[in-house]
Amino acid sequence: MKRLPQKITGENIELIKITPDKDDKQLEELLFVYKRNRKHLYFWHHEIKELLFDTTDDIKKYIKKGGVSFYVLYFSGKIIGSIELGALYTEENLKYRNLAYWIDEGYTRKGIMYKSLLLIEEVLFKQELDGLSVKTDTKNKAAIHLIQKLNYKFENTGMFISMDGKTDLNFFSYKKNKPVK
Repeated sequence: MKRLPQKITGENIELIKITPDKDDKQLEELLFVYKRNRKHLYFWHHEIKELLFDTTDDIKKYIKKGGVSFYVLYFSGKIIGSIELGALYTEENLKYRNLAYWIDEGYTRKGIMYKSLLLIEEVLFKQELDGLSVKTDTKNKAAIHLIQKLNYKFENTGMFISMDGKTDLNFFSYKKNKPVK
């Protein structure tokens, strides 16, 4: 598998790969956007401790612990969200990555995340990746609509239950395979 690029660009969009120990300025700006959108991002963080970022160190720990490739989303030169790619995994001899994303509430429904995900898909599918998978809360209608618009196919419904049994999350899983040419 080729290394992921440091920068992916499109019309008014830049996805910049974050290195936790080097990119403090970007992480500070991202943290500001995250904190301002904390309520809006409930379906992304679900009040799960490791997704409740109070400091840039919290974001760094999340990136390192999760082994994710983490991109900040710039629109017209301003950070407005993020896209993360999980570690490579194999299913039925095909290589996949999990995809997660969020965007500032003020920039929703403008096609920005749609275009950003298309950009990252294009790069990944040119590599040796066979597909992407996404899990989204069953109540997150906007995310479900976006994933369907991007032609991800419904796989199944699942549930996470916390160790203490107090929290459960219902989610839909979707997959998109590399287009056949």
